[in-house]
Amino acid sequence: MCTRSVVFVLISVVSSCFALPAMSSDDSLCKSTEQVVFTCTVGDEVISLCGVPGQSLQFRLGLPGKPLVSAPKDAEALEAKIHTGSLERHGGKLSYVRLEGESAEYVLYDADWPTLQESGSYTIRDGSAIEVRRCTERHATLAAASNYSVAADSASKAQEIWNLYPHDDTAR
Repeated sequence: MCTRSVVFVLISVVSSCFALPAMSSDDSLCKSTEQVVFTCTVGDEVISLCGVPGQSLQFRLGLPGKPLVSAPKDAEALEAKIHTGSLERHGGKLSYVRLEGESAEYVLYDADWPTLQESGSYTIRDGSAIEVRRCTERHATLAAASNYSVAADSASKAQEIWNLYPHDDTAR
């Protein structure tokens, strides 16, 4: 496991009709004391959203067993750090969790279109989507994020996330 200490953001758990996936932390960057909310592989990298019910939710990106990015890092202004949202367009839906890091925002997404289903992440820095990562293998979907009480993005922010979502209009 990673030896870097991480300050977790406190989040209260809400009841949900979705069950958390039964996964081990070996399939993700989550610690053995955390639940896997979302995880997927992108080449050699792993993207994970990890949670401790009643305590925390955190995004991690890195190599198996070695997170290189963790966000958010502090417990201040929870509402400003973790957000969820979704938009329906062209007969499909884009669901996401957005996390604010120290120097960038990280968006985990599930896209479900009539001709394409994909998940992944992208980093937003200076108003542009960079470091796009499309999952090659998905182990859990963002549906489990509904087990955590996080702020919903405004309609205008959801539209901004849609505009930055790295999509190909011909695929939908």
